Amino acid sequence: MNAFDSNKILLVATDLDDTLIDRSFILSPYTLEVLHRVQQQGTKIILATGRSHHSCAKYTSEIGLAGPIISLQGALIKSLEGKILYSAYLDSNAVLQALDLAELSGVQTNLFDDTNWYLANKDIEKEPWKILFTGIKPIPLENLRELSASGILKIVFTGKYSSLMDLKSKADLLLGNKYHIFFSQKELLEITSKQASKGIALEFICSRWKIDPKNVLSIGNAPNDISMFSFSGYSAAPSDAFPEVLEIVDQIIGPSPEDGVAKFLEEIFLNGK
Repeated sequence: MNAFDSNKILLVATDLDDTLIDRSFILSPYTLEVLHRVQQQGTKIILATGRSHHSCAKYTSEIGLAGPIISLQGALIKSLEGKILYSAYLDSNAVLQALDLAELSGVQTNLFDDTNWYLANKDIEKEPWKILFTGIKPIPLENLRELSASGILKIVFTGKYSSLMDLKSKADLLLGNKYHIFFSQKELLEITSKQASKGIALEFICSRWKIDPKNVLSIGNAPNDISMFSFSGYSAAPSDAFPEVLEIVDQIIGPSPEDGVAKFLEEIFLNGK
């Protein structure tokens, strides 16, 4: 376990949902105050999320972030102005194979490009937006196969955990050697390129900013955050994170409904200041 030395941490990369914010989707005044003060003393903060870039605009504005946003699980990095800095697209054949598997497993499929979220007309009644927190409205299509060659960055399946586990087993056999297949929540199974992960995206940003990985603190709650932890010198996770996450992080902090990230950052950066 690494001892947290605020003088050595130059960059904080944090997940958003169920880490920095809870299911109210609101940054508390206390959290905002802490984030502002941490940045004022010279530490950089960036968001690393599974959400779309556009859906982070509200939070980046409130926090006053200056840097780029890691979105779509690291498949996309955009500047705050919307310029694409890094992207990792899925092969069209992988998209088609994933659609076939989802149909056989009876789960709902969501496709994301660098701007939009797409779902099938028949899935509108399933209301996936109740568990898939994107911050944008989906575009319904008659046939998702039309998009297979249209620059898809991420696939998200929603459904019962047992159905998603069955789908993951099949997808691992068919696609696992070439793509990342993981749970971001128990209701969400995702597929991205092997060149897309929060860790790869964080490495890209650190290279641009000339920040050594040992000077990075990563905070997240799910398996999709583990690549960040592996890259960073320091790591932390909320107490209600996935078990496999809690086993490997340097520090377990309070959950998002209790402003866990803010309390942790205040403790290591601001106490006595």
